[in-house]
Amino acid sequence: SKYNCSCNACDSLIYNLSPADIKAYYNYGGKNVISLTSTVTGGLYIDRTIIYMTRTSTYEYDAGITAVDSPDVRVCSGTKNIVVRTRNFGKKSFTGIKINWKWNGALQSQVYDSLSKVDTIGGSGSNTLSLKLGSKTFTIGKTDSLIAWCSSPGGQTDSANYNDTIKYYFYGG
Repeated sequence: SKYNCSCNACDSLIYNLSPADIKAYYNYGGKNVISLTSTVTGGLYIDRTIIYMTRTSTYEYDAGITAVDSPDVRVCSGTKNIVVRTRNFGKKSFTGIKINWKWNGALQSQVYDSLSKVDTIGGSGSNTLSLKLGSKTFTIGKTDSLIAWCSSPGGQTDSANYNDTIKYYFYGG
């Protein structure tokens, strides 16, 4: 199905592709290659972060922060909850994860979820977990920054650190 682009930065259309339209080849000929086919005319818009996030790691324990669920990048003034989404990229499910974060460069209190189980990609449960870091007050015309990173999935060493951190800016408006 077809949707108009929701952002003001593009004039394109966004297409949802069925799984039958997508073929992924990893390490094909020594290169990471993703091949997309579709009957849609007019080209495709591909968000490579989404493609990247669905790949499975070669590590036993590998968690990453993949999104800021709340609030939106352009946020209304007032106090809002800051919520990030973690994802299990590893081969093993885990229970418990630590999130460290900075707000406008200042280190905040660590968030630790010791109860939620996070399954593997393709497992029977969810391979993502959204966590509230805290609440912050937003002001019209002010830009705020968030840096958040995860560690210790299931109390284990996270073997791949390249996907642990997210940097995000909020624009009060």
